[in-house]
Amino acid sequence: MAEAVYPLLNDVTYRDRISEERCRNRWPGRYVADTAFLFAPAERHNWIEVASRPGYFDIWPDQASFDPAEPYICIGGSSALSYDENAPPVELIRRYVALITYLRSVYQGQIVLTVSDRIDENILRPASLETGLPLIGLTSPVQQCVDIVGNADAYIGGRWHVGIFALRGGTPIVPLSSKTFKMPALAQMAGLSTPAFDVASLDESKEKIGDVLLELLEVGEGLRRELRDWASSQAENCRDNVRYLTSWRPE
Repeated sequence: MAEAVYPLLNDVTYRDRISEERCRNRWPGRYVADTAFLFAPAERHNWIEVASRPGYFDIWPDQASFDPAEPYICIGGSSALSYDENAPPVELIRRYVALITYLRSVYQGQIVLTVSDRIDENILRPASLETGLPLIGLTSPVQQCVDIVGNADAYIGGRWHVGIFALRGGTPIVPLSSKTFKMPALAQMAGLSTPAFDVASLDESKEKIGDVLLELLEVGEGLRRELRDWASSQAENCRDNVRYLTSWRPE
């Protein structure tokens, strides 16, 4: 599609620097930040009073009972889950439960599971039931999701837009693999050197994920400020996606 369509377009934009670099000599375009950067989380001190009400994040049939006033991390799914043909859902659930169990032993705060797609739901809902962890359901309002991940201690997942929502609030990300290179690209653009861990082997890489998580948390508010400032600067660039339309004049 890129080979056939891009040369016909008057304006081509790429959401990440890796795509821009790879396509530079074949289909000239420019980097423009994803419009998800326009979503900013609520300030924590203003958000907690409302978000702490019992059942505030519950959406049937899922429950999301956690205290946003206390430390927590978010764990999400990945687009790669639908491509792992070698692993049945029960095996993927086991791998997530193994990761969760290990992180509970090294991280003293709460753990919240986030769903971005049906394929995430098929894995994380059973994992939530098995571990008793809160689950942010698929039909949750976008702005609520931005508030949740943007105020978390960290986001571990393979979802591009959720990663952006996290960074917008200064939340560091620990990327999981996805069906494209978008998560490593996002981490790289944000100045994070964290690798993307294979979602198909979470049970094997759980200790390394825990190490990276603790390293990010140890840096503290300084890192959050840097990530938040970077993400805010990307928001200023988002509307360049429609620059051609806004500058176009009929002949």
